[in-house]
Amino acid sequence: MDTPDKLGVVVEKDVPLLENGLFEVAAAARHGNGRDWWIVAPNAKTANPKLYRFLLTPDGIQGPFEQKNAYEVIDSTSYGGGQILLFTPDGSKLIQYHIYYGFIIYDFDRCTGLISNPVKVLSPVPYDTWEGLDMEVSANSRFAYVILGQQKKIVQYDLYAPDIALSGDTVAVYDGFTYNGFPLAFGWMERAPNGKIYIAACCFHMHVIENPDLKGAACDVRQHSVELPTWIYGSLPYMPNYRLYDLPGSPCDTLGINDPVSAADGPAQPGSAFQLYPNPASNEVWLAIEGGAPAGMRVALLDVAGWVALSEPVAQGAERKVLALGHLPAGLYFVRVEVAGNTQDVFKLSILR
Repeated sequence: MDTPDKLGVVVEKDVPLLENGLFEVAAAARHGNGRDWWIVAPNAKTANPKLYRFLLTPDGIQGPFEQKNAYEVIDSTSYGGGQILLFTPDGSKLIQYHIYYGFIIYDFDRCTGLISNPVKVLSPVPYDTWEGLDMEVSANSRFAYVILGQQKKIVQYDLYAPDIALSGDTVAVYDGFTYNGFPLAFGWMERAPNGKIYIAACCFHMHVIENPDLKGAACDVRQHSVELPTWIYGSLPYMPNYRLYDLPGSPCDTLGINDPVSAADGPAQPGSAFQLYPNPASNEVWLAIEGGAPAGMRVALLDVAGWVALSEPVAQGAERKVLALGHLPAGLYFVRVEVAGNTQDVFKLSILR
């Protein structure tokens, strides 16, 4: 409802959306139509745990809708503060994580909001050997980072691996650094628009995973490397992937809402040897090359008209190639990976200024 001054007016308030819900661990992903949003939250009952979904549209909030034929979900009441829900950046997976029990990965249908095909990565016994605090996923939706061992280590899991549980690789161990007696162990994580993952610690410092899209130690965890001007303690604000828009080719992509940096276009497919990040980019973009560059490899950057803005060789065996972008105007580009003159992969890249 609009008032004469166009500021609007509150017509309802204090309307409960869900009894016994845990909205502090809810997650959101954009609907496949590119406009609406799915909001998923667990309930807070020990018996018969469930997941609920809401649909946020221009007309308001619809729901709750209960997952029909729901798969087993982690008991959300044993330690409510230790459970989170998160979507992979491409919106294709919903992950439910608990600091004692492990995590479950579901396929997520952005048209219907339904989950399916659960894959469980359960904790070892006793539970305190798993105990962590938080979880985050890389911008390319491939690698999950989990804080384990009573906040003392970070383990990377490859979500493309045939056996995700066996892919766990410890990429950082707390180095014991303290500030005025406070330990700066690993806390809550959040992926930033630049693709890096920042980790809240304590006091005036944060940890950062510089290259989360890369496998193993190449992800480059830098402990207490970010100094802050003021005190921080506790969690970081939750941010859904605002750069995820329509789902091209899906039955619900009917509104004509498109975006040049749709996550449906960005991540490489499972098995690809190349990953491009960050995207969008400003000054430079990195191409990660799994297994090292083959002989005769080149990387070309083209604008939407097909003009080659740059074309550079890649040294044989190199695991990454950095392209300088500072001289190029903002806009949509294509990064073409070539080996011996044959195109191996093409990425969309948005340059921001």
